[in-house]
Amino acid sequence: MARQQAYFDDLRAQGYPEDEALKWTQKYYSEFLPQSIQSQNTQIAEVDQSQLLTAPTMFQNTLPVPIHNTLSKKVPIKIISFVTILVASIIVTSILPPGAIAPMDELRDRDDDGLTDSEELALGTNPMSEDTDNDGIDDLIDECANGNDDWESTVISDLDSDGCQDDNEDKNDDNDGFPDSVDNCPRGKQNWSNQDLIDRDSDGCVDDFEDLDDDGDMVNDFDDDCPYGFIFGWVSNINSDYDGDGCYDVDEDFDDDGDSIVDAVDSCPKGIRNWIPSSSSDYDSDGCKDNDEDSDDDNDGITDYIDECSKGTLSWTSNESNDFDSDGCKDNNEDLDDDNDGFEDYIDIFPFNPNEWSDFDQDGIGDNSDDDDDNDGVTDFYDANDFADVGIELTFDFFEVITKMDYFDNQAEVFICMFVEGENVGCGPDDRSYHWSLTTSTVYILDTEIFVDLPEENASHLIQICAWDEDVSNNDRIDINPDSSNDCYNLYFDSTTSASTSITTVTTTGVGDSTGWDGELQFSYILVDLRVQRMNQYSWGYDGQDFSINLNLDYNTYSIYKNKDHTVGGIYDVESYARFSTPYEQYVFDIANDLKDLAIQSGYSSDLEIAEFIYSFVGNIQYVLDIEGSGVSDYPKYPIEMLWESSGDCEDAAILYISLIESIDYDAMFAVGLVKSSEDDDWGGHAWAVVHIPNHSGDGWYGMGTKSDIPFYFVEATGYYEGSSYIGRDPWYEIKDVSFFDVE
Repeated sequence: MARQQAYFDDLRAQGYPEDEALKWTQKYYSEFLPQSIQSQNTQIAEVDQSQLLTAPTMFQNTLPVPIHNTLSKKVPIKIISFVTILVASIIVTSILPPGAIAPMDELRDRDDDGLTDSEELALGTNPMSEDTDNDGIDDLIDECANGNDDWESTVISDLDSDGCQDDNEDKNDDNDGFPDSVDNCPRGKQNWSNQDLIDRDSDGCVDDFEDLDDDGDMVNDFDDDCPYGFIFGWVSNINSDYDGDGCYDVDEDFDDDGDSIVDAVDSCPKGIRNWIPSSSSDYDSDGCKDNDEDSDDDNDGITDYIDECSKGTLSWTSNESNDFDSDGCKDNNEDLDDDNDGFEDYIDIFPFNPNEWSDFDQDGIGDNSDDDDDNDGVTDFYDANDFADVGIELTFDFFEVITKMDYFDNQAEVFICMFVEGENVGCGPDDRSYHWSLTTSTVYILDTEIFVDLPEENASHLIQICAWDEDVSNNDRIDINPDSSNDCYNLYFDSTTSASTSITTVTTTGVGDSTGWDGELQFSYILVDLRVQRMNQYSWGYDGQDFSINLNLDYNTYSIYKNKDHTVGGIYDVESYARFSTPYEQYVFDIANDLKDLAIQSGYSSDLEIAEFIYSFVGNIQYVLDIEGSGVSDYPKYPIEMLWESSGDCEDAAILYISLIESIDYDAMFAVGLVKSSEDDDWGGHAWAVVHIPNHSGDGWYGMGTKSDIPFYFVEATGYYEGSSYIGRDPWYEIKDVSFFDVE
C-alpha cells in the first residue's frame, strides 16, 4: 500500500490533478484508494508545474510506469529522497515572507482571492487579504482594490459593484463605458456598451427605456419629429431648429417652420411656425399664411392690396397677355372687365383698350377717337346727334276739302308738300299723278309717305306741311292751320331725341281762323334712324307674276354718297344730273346681276325682257313728287340713296335704272326736258332714261356723235304699270327741249 501511495503522491507532486493521478495509479494498482496528502503544522501549497521542471527527468518518460517493473532496487531510495527534498522545500517556502523567494510568489496565493502573491505585489494589494481595502469586494474583481479603505460596497455607494466608491473613486458609476462627466444617466443601467444596446447620442442613457432624448438635441422624444436623427452634437434652438420639432433644419428638417409645406416649395420656409395650411388660411398652398405673411394669396404676381381677385384662379402668373389690366383677375375666366375701363367685356367693343368701349357706327374706330360716331358724314363737332342719323317718315293719312275751291264745281285738284327748314322735300300724291281730285266736304284716304333725312347740323327742326288746289293760272293755298297768320301747319321737334317705334298722329284744320279756304289734314310721323336701311325686301310685279329680292346695303356707302355735293345746274344742265349715275360701284353690279339671274330663271332671257324686268323693279320704288313752282330745289339721289331710303323722284329713278343697266353692258343715256301730260297742262321739267335694245322698235331718239345711227328707246323709270309700261313707250302728251348725256 505504501508503494501505491508513493506512486500517487509522485504524480501529484509532478502537477497531475488529483483525478488524473488517481486514474493512472488505478490503471496499475486497481485496488488503490487515495489518502489526503498532509504535512504536520504546514499547509502544503499546490506546486506549479513550472517549479518542477527537473522532476520529470527522473523518470525519462511521460507515462507513469510501475516502479517495480522498470527500476532497480536502488530506485525507491532515490524516489524517497526526492519526495523528502520536495516536501522540505515546500515547508521552507511556506514560512518565508512574500518576496523572499520570488519564484514561489508566482505560484502561491496566500489569501486565496484568485490573485497570486506576485500579482498582488504588482497591484499593491495585500497578498495576505482577499479584500485589501476592506470594501466587501474581493481584490480579484475590485477595480479599485487598493483604493479607499474601510467602506462597504452597496448599490448606494458602489452602483456597479466594481469596488470603486462612487462618490470619489468611480469615474463611471454604472460601468456603461461613458464617464460620469458625460453620462446623462450616470446611475442608469449597469454594465452595458453601445455594442449591446443602442445609445444613438452617446449620452450614457439606453435609448429604449432610459433616454427621453435619444438624439440629444434637447427635444423630448415625445415631441421630437426626428427622435432617431442622424445628426448629433447640436441643440435645438430658433437658429438650428426653427419650428422646435427636433429635426435639424440644415440636414434633417424638410419643413423648417412646421406648416406641412416642404421647404422646397415653401415661399415662407421660416415663416409663422406650427400651423396647418388650408384653403382658407393658405389659399395658394405656398406655405405663407394669408392673413399674416402672404402678400399675394393666389400667387399670381399681383399683391393682394391691388389684386381685385386676391383669392382667384391659381397656378398662373399675371402678364399682359392673360391679365391685360394687371388687376390680378385672369382675363379668360375671371375678369369681367379686362381693360378696367368700367365697362364689362360683354358690352365692351374694345375689351383690351381702356380708352375705348363703344363703336356706335361699327367702323372699327372707338367713339372716343372717332370724330363721326354715327358715320353719317357729319363730324361730331357739328353733328347735333352723334348717335343717330335722324330722319322722319311722314304719312298723309286723310284729307277733306271744307271750303269750295272753284266757282264752277265742287272738285279740287289737291297736292300736299312737306318742307324742312323751308326746303321742299317731297309732295303727294306718289302715284305719278300731279294731284288728287277731291270733292268738297268728303274725307279721302291718301296714304302717301314722304321719307326725309333731316339735316345733321341742327337739333331743332321746323317741318311745314302745305296743301294747294292746282289751277291753270295759279295754285291756291288751302288753309290747314287754325292760326290766322299761316295757312301751312308748322311742326317743331328735336332730332337729338332717339328714333323710336312710336308713331305720332296729328289732325289740323284751318276752320275757325276766318281766313282762307279751309281744309282738314290728318298725318302721322315717326322718327327713324337712317343708319338702318329703310327696306330690305323689295317686291314688284312683272308679266303677271310677283317677284321679290332682299338687298342688304352698306350704311358706310350710303353715308359717303349722301354727304357728297348734290348741287345741280337745272334742267338745261343735263350733265350735272347724269354724274349721279354709278354703274361702276360693286353693289350696283351685284344687284343688276341678281336681277338678271332672277329674270333668266323666270324665263325672261332676251335683251329686251331682261331690260324690262329691271325697269319693273325700279319703277315700283316709291315715287316722291317734286312740283315745280312749290319752291323745291332739286336734290338728285345717288343709286344707293334711292335704294336705302326706298324713295325718289324722276331723276333718281332714271339715275338708278341707267346705273343698273349699264353695269351689265347695256348702252343707256340720261335725258332731261320739258313735258306736259295734256294740252292744257303746264310745262314741267322731267328726267328719264333711254336704252339701246338691238332689233327693237318704239319711241326714242338716235344717239349722238359716233352713236348717231344707234336708236335709244324711251324708259319712263318713275313708274311701271302692268300692261301700259314698256321700253319704247312715251307716256307724255308732248316733250320739248330734250337733252341727253351718254353714261359710260
